[in-house]
Amino acid sequence: MTIYFLHVDRMYLHEILRLINKNDTRAVKTWCRKSNVNVYKDSSGEFVTKADFELAYDWPLILVLKSKHGDKWRTIYEAYLKDNLADVMDFSNSKKKTTNYVAKGNLSTKLFGGSPK
Repeated sequence: MTIYFLHVDRMYLHEILRLINKNDTRAVKTWCRKSNVNVYKDSSGEFVTKADFELAYDWPLILVLKSKHGDKWRTIYEAYLKDNLADVMDFSNSKKKTTNYVAKGNLSTKLFGGSPK
């Protein structure tokens, strides 16, 4: 009988220091607590799971993508992760901004275009 062990990637707190721009592991623990990331201990030190950290670290970006792009947020987020954003973005939907302003004088006509009424 063969037994397989699943491996969960770990990130030790000293590895996270530079990623979140902190100087002390106590500050990392505080960040983890505020971000709802569980901190575990083993014989090598304190650690978090890599998946939990990455989700918490990217959460502000995910919220912005959800509000901006709706149902397409996951596709755009995956493009961010692969550094392939230009292929996903749809540049054909660029709308030209129009205003209801009508130039009234000669100077305004020259600056903003159109013909005065």
